[in-house]
Amino acid sequence: MARYYYLNRPPSIGCQPDGFVNRECWSPKQTIPGTDWTAHGWVEYPEPLEPYQVWKWEFRPADEAELDAYLDWREENDR
Repeated sequence: MARYYYLNRPPSIGCQPDGFVNRECWSPKQTIPGTDWTAHGWVEYPEPLEPYQVWKWEFRPADEAELDAYLDWREENDR
C-alpha cells in the first residue's frame, strides 16, 4: 500500500483522489512518525500516486524514496 499524510486538512469528501482503500483521521493533528511534521491523518492507495496528484492534494508520501522523488519533481517543476 502507498500511504500519504493529510498535511493541510482532515480527511473528508473531496480531500483525496478516488480509489483509496483505507484512511484514518486524527483529531487533533498528530506528529508523523519519525518526523517533525504534523498531519490530520493518512490515506492509502493500492499503487503510488503520480507526483502531480501528491502535490494537488497536498499530501506527504510516507515512503522515504517516494518522498525524495516527489521533492525532486517539485523542484524540477517549480511547485
